[in-house]
Amino acid sequence: MSIFRYVLLALSLLLTACQQPVPHYSAQQWEAQRPRVEALTQWSLNGKLAIVTAKKKGSLRLFWQQNGDDYRLNLSTVLGTRVLELSRQGNRILLTDEDGKEHVSNDPALLIYRLTGWLLPIDELPTWIKGLPGAAQYGLSQDGQLAWVQDNQWQLTYQEFASQTSGQGELRLPTRLDLKGPDTRLKLMINQWNLQP
Repeated sequence: MSIFRYVLLALSLLLTACQQPVPHYSAQQWEAQRPRVEALTQWSLNGKLAIVTAKKKGSLRLFWQQNGDDYRLNLSTVLGTRVLELSRQGNRILLTDEDGKEHVSNDPALLIYRLTGWLLPIDELPTWIKGLPGAAQYGLSQDGQLAWVQDNQWQLTYQEFASQTSGQGELRLPTRLDLKGPDTRLKLMINQWNLQP
């Protein structure tokens, strides 16, 4: 056997040894976890959001903090400059733009679209981002994970999950998902979940 084949064999064995086994996760486990995730009403996350439309594309840093029905969403550039901050407290929805100007509306998705041209499913995201389908259609993968969610406008594909520790015990939550909507594609990568109140 040539030296080249020995090197390829060694690399192949090394890569195989380094791979972590993917834990099997059954549909029954997902159904058992579902009410615990639904009960998770206080959380925050940090991540990256890629937005692609017909007119432009960009990559943003994302911070989302959820407290019951109230939330705070902060989108900033990779250098940390604020693009927008959206918050909901009770029935009041406030968006602060990059210039510090405040805008009030009762429709957050429409408000963001008017100011940026981006379609974001703000009302559904707190549910979908936790790996729950809400009232939408959904399907599970062969290993029992939530694989996709489909509503009237959006198609979500869940690409990666990771175990997170919470007061509800260990939960498997999304860390990578892809959303396709009307003339918009969103790629969300969650770097850190915080499930502590």
